[in-house]
Amino acid sequence: MNIVNPDTIGDGLSGIAFTETSAWAYVHGLLVAGFPLEVVPLDKPPDKVGYVMKVPVGGRVLYIKLMLTNAGVHGRSFHWSDR
Repeated sequence: MNIVNPDTIGDGLSGIAFTETSAWAYVHGLLVAGFPLEVVPLDKPPDKVGYVMKVPVGGRVLYIKLMLTNAGVHGRSFHWSDR
């Protein structure tokens, strides 16, 4: 399962960019801590739903979207929100 471009996001504490491994560890930590997920319909594929987390980090919002597949969890988005 991949997360697209995690290296463009600093981790919020040290400012060091995420790697794919550290981004997944961060997502895992949020999920284990019970961070809320919003269920959203996906445009592609249109018959699926995604799970969104909007994480406040140092005055910004990190937007994370996940999708469940037969192979497991797929990272659809991992970027700073522009909204």
